[in-house]
Amino acid sequence: MRALLWVLTALLFVTGLVLAVLTMGTFASLVPNGGTSLWLRSLGGIESLLSARLHLDSLPGFTRATLMTILTGLVFALSAFVKPRS
Repeated sequence: MRALLWVLTALLFVTGLVLAVLTMGTFASLVPNGGTSLWLRSLGGIESLLSARLHLDSLPGFTRATLMTILTGLVFALSAFVKPRS
């Protein structure tokens, strides 16, 4: 059971990292006139494709970025909660 909790913790942590990177890309894509680096805007493009796939593309970019920030925090909090104690 303890090993399963560690695996779940690791999966949640990696999911949180992926969400954090996509959130950074989403905020970077909001900057007008390409004021950020290309790789960050590319991450924002990936996020917009995923949002379109989930039918969330009707939401404004800032709203999606804010919701992703909240979701990232919740995933990291769940990862810390699930982590087995000694």
